Amino acid sequence: MVARCQGVTTIDVPVPPGDAQSASTVDIAPACAVLAQWDGVYDLDRAGPVVWREMMSHLNAPELRNQGRLWAKAFDPKHPVDTPNGLAPAPPDGPDPILEFLAGAVQTLQAAGLPVDVTLGDAQFALRNGTKVPIHGGNNFDGTTNFVGFAAPGSILDPAFDDIKRQLIAPNSQLAHVGADTGYLVNNGTGFLMALAFTDNGPQARVFLDYSNTENRTDPNYLEATQRFSAKDWRTVAWTDDQIDKQEVDTTTVRG
Repeated sequence: MVARCQGVTTIDVPVPPGDAQSASTVDIAPACAVLAQWDGVYDLDRAGPVVWREMMSHLNAPELRNQGRLWAKAFDPKHPVDTPNGLAPAPPDGPDPILEFLAGAVQTLQAAGLPVDVTLGDAQFALRNGTKVPIHGGNNFDGTTNFVGFAAPGSILDPAFDDIKRQLIAPNSQLAHVGADTGYLVNNGTGFLMALAFTDNGPQARVFLDYSNTENRTDPNYLEATQRFSAKDWRTVAWTDDQIDKQEVDTTTVRG
């Protein structure tokens, strides 16, 4: 991507058929610099994920996997980790689709009022009882295993979730105005995550339970699990009787 940007500072963006807007010239140099410095990680402090995501949002699902306008090499089931790879070569004449995708990303960020170097933690968040919690991870455009996103609640009748309204900013983008905030609202995805090892001393495990242990918004611990996930503060799983006793909060006996 860095080589593709060399020597290019602006891109003339055409108008899609039927669009009432006028064509424009977009300065892509700052966005190129952001991508050049990004290490590909979707952590809270990284600038780059938002620009890349908005670039990818111009492509459909098959194009994200197959050889074409984006990739030089298609996804190979025998090499699932390192394919697809390599940017498709620029056409010998005419506009470069890759740079046009980048210009489109810059336009979307401008429409959202976000700088091209916005960090993921400033742009992606969960709203928990009115508290904004920054969330790391990616969505279906990003190719990450820490998968997070937004979807209308289909299996819960919680009115607090139904009351959340998003005003999407641009076609094919998940950037939205949510009340006074702007960015990617997250309400699903990585919910329970466990890292487990079987050792000579028994199982050793660390976990995240992202959505909280309680639905009671007045509970002091309502936000704790989501905030610990945001901070990557793993919880060690109690396994032995002694570990369980040390972590016990209260005991409830059920008979019947």
